[in-house]
Amino acid sequence: WVVFDKDDFNDFNEAISLAERKGYKAGWTNEAFELWYLLHFTFLDAAVSSADYIAKLETEIRRNEDYQDYKYHQNDKGIYALLQKIGNEALAKKAS
Repeated sequence: WVVFDKDDFNDFNEAISLAERKGYKAGWTNEAFELWYLLHFTFLDAAVSSADYIAKLETEIRRNEDYQDYKYHQNDKGIYALLQKIGNEALAKKAS
């Protein structure tokens, strides 16, 4: 799977085609993918900006004493492991 935000994406259809040609399935979000990360920690049903998702995500992650200095970076290769360690995927699935 390859997953990406649709916003500000100039070659959206080409990205899907390229993924399929390479043998991947494509998934995308219409807003900010960071919402999926945030849902691992808290329920959110209000429209907020991408920057707000990130600020809320950082706040939730920093509640864990091992991550008090956490700073989110797009394309962080360690985010999945972090979510698996301190997040709650069942909560995220329930909220989505």
